[in-house]
Amino acid sequence: MRGGSPGGQHRHPDAGGAGRPFGLRGCDCLAVPAPDALAAGLTPVPLKEVACQATAYLGLGGPSLCAHNKALFKEGVPLPLPGQSTTAAETRREAGTQAQVDIFGEGMADFWRSGPEESRHIDRWLAANCFGDYCTRTGSDLRQRELIAFCFLAAGDRPARPDRHPVDSPPCPISATPQPERPALHTGGGGSQK
Repeated sequence: MRGGSPGGQHRHPDAGGAGRPFGLRGCDCLAVPAPDALAAGLTPVPLKEVACQATAYLGLGGPSLCAHNKALFKEGVPLPLPGQSTTAAETRREAGTQAQVDIFGEGMADFWRSGPEESRHIDRWLAANCFGDYCTRTGSDLRQRELIAFCFLAAGDRPARPDRHPVDSPPCPISATPQPERPALHTGGGGSQK
């Protein structure tokens, strides 16, 4: 099997440019980088987690995931891979809120219920789905997932959004060095401006 690692440990190198084609959003965008990513040392589980996270951030679904699975299988990766989910319908919002606090700080503890009533459902959904269903999965840690999210947002069609991830983080989770003071792009209570 290509891309495997001893003892089940997952290596997270550069991934051989695994994120480059995602901005294209084509059916093969999850499949094209798989061979190079595995050859560069990324193991199958975190590579699959990039694909899973792409469903939320890039709106990719069935045909793209099917092509990704075919590419993994072609590279000798035994499927299905072990499940990585850690939440259930009853725990996803709470776990997602904790992930938001871990990434962005204590100001996010009640963010899901703040803001105008007409947009509160969006903040609740972000806590439960984007953070609860995806950021709590095993296979990649919060720093890696935040970097993946940043790359997806940068590759997408909303140029202002990537800045909101590192700017809002008390120390930026994708950098081990302190970040310079920069004004926040939103005030934290403004509803869906995430």
